[in-house]
Amino acid sequence: MLELRVVPEQCIGNDQWDFVLGMHLGQIITIIKSQAKHIHGVQIVVADDPLALDTIIDLSDSGIRLIFCSRWQRLKRIEVYDMARVKLKYCGQFFSNESLVIPSIQQIERTFGPTKPAI
Repeated sequence: MLELRVVPEQCIGNDQWDFVLGMHLGQIITIIKSQAKHIHGVQIVVADDPLALDTIIDLSDSGIRLIFCSRWQRLKRIEVYDMARVKLKYCGQFFSNESLVIPSIQQIERTFGPTKPAI
């Protein structure tokens, strides 16, 4: 199970590597190849017309999806779709774990701060 640091609106990664928003598809593939012992279940989804739809790298064993701009092949979105398959931390504090317990709104609020607009 991957243990990853989250930097909102910037990147997700650990001490050896980072997936940074704006990073080129080729750079991400190089990282994945170099971390083959740790990153498993990699699927690359490319449309028949690669300029029509975004390219996706699905790290299914980790519950992470990397979405790349179809035109520039730059990382535009990082989705964590299965919190039970990855350990995530923010500011040194884990907010997800390997148990099947999904973080509560209170835990998310303690980690990231209030989720309501300021008055």
